Amino acid sequence: MARLQACLDAALMNIEFEGEPRMDLRTAFRLVGPNIRRLEYLSIGKHDEELVIGMIKTVLDTLDMRQLERLLRSHHTAEDSTLHSHVLITTYRAPGDAEQEAMRHRISSKTILRLIHAEAIQKNAVELQHMYTIFAASSGLSIPRGWAFEILCHRLFTKKPASNYTFTLTRMKVHQSQLIPDHNDQTDWSVVTRQLVHFSTGQTTQATSSLKSYFVPSQGNNPTFDSFLHMETPPRLVGLQMTIASKHSIKKSGLDQLRRRQLPGESNPWMIYIIPQGHSIQLPHLNKSPFNQFTFFACEVEVGNNDWEEADNETDEDSEPEE
Repeated sequence: MARLQACLDAALMNIEFEGEPRMDLRTAFRLVGPNIRRLEYLSIGKHDEELVIGMIKTVLDTLDMRQLERLLRSHHTAEDSTLHSHVLITTYRAPGDAEQEAMRHRISSKTILRLIHAEAIQKNAVELQHMYTIFAASSGLSIPRGWAFEILCHRLFTKKPASNYTFTLTRMKVHQSQLIPDHNDQTDWSVVTRQLVHFSTGQTTQATSSLKSYFVPSQGNNPTFDSFLHMETPPRLVGLQMTIASKHSIKKSGLDQLRRRQLPGESNPWMIYIIPQGHSIQLPHLNKSPFNQFTFFACEVEVGNNDWEEADNETDEDSEPEE
């Protein structure tokens, strides 16, 4: 992945922009992945986020999970022109492989992964189960492990038929300039599984107000939270971030965006960091709004057949929170 990013950085140096870019390249990359043409179009304003998401959804209409799995696991050049159109898949040569023709294929961005997930949900339970099987497989799968962990965690909150699932929440405490789990302060949190709903960040608060839904932003570049839900008793907004990293940033813009989803009567919002069983998490501590409006928790879960080797640092955000 690091080599792929280095190649992207080198290629972007050759793009000439007229005037100021319409979209930051880092933001565009999280939307479409290392697709130079679409990165350029997003940056100059020829494409926008809504148009790109629409194009991805059009390709997904013909998606077959088994076809996708075969492509991701293949070591050879992709034969399927639709999936290999660089809308969904990035193909690159495996570094250090003795076989010169060996290739790797990966889902290009977290946005695309979330839209694939949404498509599998809409199609049928068999397709969805097969998708979960793909992402619970061994670490040899050519997608970032953190993305697979996120998708499997979403399932914990959306299994059918609806049932109660109890999580153990560990409150985060201040230690020097960090928030760390306080294992002497734990509480059980019972949640009824819900209907998964993908939403666009441009939608109104009313569109994400159902107490029976579990909301996931379509955009993979959404800062700070991967999903949220509304608790009925007591009325509370709960944001969730899934991560295999040992440290994670908290973006002011992300917390502000999450607070805009708060409903009348809701108070004391929670932010829960879902991590693999046996892992830990550190967060930066800032005693100012909106950071001090939230109560932070860590929650360890067991998902998939993967040991989820701990990342040294966060995988999806800049290293420092916004001021």
